[in-house]
Parts: sequence; structure tokens; C-alpha cells
Amino acid sequence: MGHNLAARLEAAIANGLNLRKRTAGHLAAMTANREYLVSRYGPELTQTTSQINRLTATVEELHEKVGKIIRSTPPPKECITPSYKRAPSQ
Repeated sequence: MGHNLAARLEAAIANGLNLRKRTAGHLAAMTANREYLVSRYGPELTQTTSQINRLTATVEELHEKVGKIIRSTPPPKECITPSYKRAPSQ
């Protein structure tokens, strides 16, 4: 998947993430415009990137909704009891 936010979004939606249409569209546009490359290697080309308020809104929605999913999912059993606290095997 790499930097393909659209592919990552499809996988997340298939696993229960529910984003607004505008947010999903923005993530797809960021991939299509290769904004990750512009921001890292060509900052002089920033006129083609998202406006900061649109980017902030997208990140805030992702933070809120993904955070809810993570908090509502119980950790795997092996994460609950560290190995140093388990009874010795016999």
C-alpha cells in the first residue's frame, strides 16, 4: 500500500471505518496529487497541495474516528498479561 492513501482508505472502510464523503475524497485526491512527495521534496510546489484548513479537518476526523475504533477494540490476550507476571509453565 505504501503512500497510497486511497488503498489504505478502502481497507479501513472494509474494516468498519466510516468517514464523511468529503474526507474520503480528500484522501483520494492527496494520493492522486502525490502531496506526500510535494511536501517532502518540492515545498516550492505547495500551491498544488491541500489548503491547511482542509488538511487539518481531514486529520482531525481520522484521529477522532480511528481513535474510537482503537479504544473499543480489546487488546490481544498476550498483551494483557506480560510474560514476567505469568505463572511458570510446568
